[in-house]
Amino acid sequence: ATSTWRGFAVIAVLLAFGQLIRAVTGAGLNPGTTGLADLPLAATGPFAVLICFRLVRSTHGRIRHQVALDAVVALIALGVLLLLLVPFAVDRAGSGADPLLTTGYPTVAAVLVAVGLVTFAGVSAARRPAAGWLLLCFASLAVTMCSGALAVGMPSPLLDVVTSTGYLAMLTAATLALAADPGPRAAADESRLEVPLAGVVVSYCLSFGVLLLLLGAWAAGRPLRTTEAVTVTLLMLLTFVRTLVWA
Repeated sequence: ATSTWRGFAVIAVLLAFGQLIRAVTGAGLNPGTTGLADLPLAATGPFAVLICFRLVRSTHGRIRHQVALDAVVALIALGVLLLLLVPFAVDRAGSGADPLLTTGYPTVAAVLVAVGLVTFAGVSAARRPAAGWLLLCFASLAVTMCSGALAVGMPSPLLDVVTSTGYLAMLTAATLALAADPGPRAAADESRLEVPLAGVVVSYCLSFGVLLLLLGAWAAGRPLRTTEAVTVTLLMLLTFVRTLVWA
């Protein structure tokens, strides 16, 4: 378990270093432009993916097609949300919108959520609570990154509170993941890995939540863009396929 979770120490150092630079330079929690602090902050993404890869590999888990479908459904659903968030954030920020803050960070966070979902379903039952906390950690990061993207064009104390709360929730979830992990030896005798129902629930909630959000926006008078309509159609088709596979 030490080698698997060692990446968390690196991530914690990089996050602390990045936030320290922001504090010293006066950029704040939600800066309007990128700077030196974004070098260590952006570097945390590869280490997070490495943690997930080592978790799945250490328990000899294999990624089943049901798990892959759940991750694809979740990623497309999050992509639709990004299609709504990113243009809104860029429009509010104007011509000087920073692409890393308004687009890059939210996109990376969405990918990490999908990776976390794969990890949650790919590990053994003994390590699944730790993977669940890791998934919650990535979800908290996504909330933080989306809040930061909105704050580029609409700085407000409320968004600062959301960002700081998201960072705190991410830190708490990461700590609980470390505490809940029994290590790979606890699952060494398990010969059968079942696909958890929670992964299906997460993907379904995301897909239908996005569909209801778009329908609500359309009913309120917002026109539905072609890319959104095509993406949601693909999302519903994959959800239908996932239902057949689960049956």
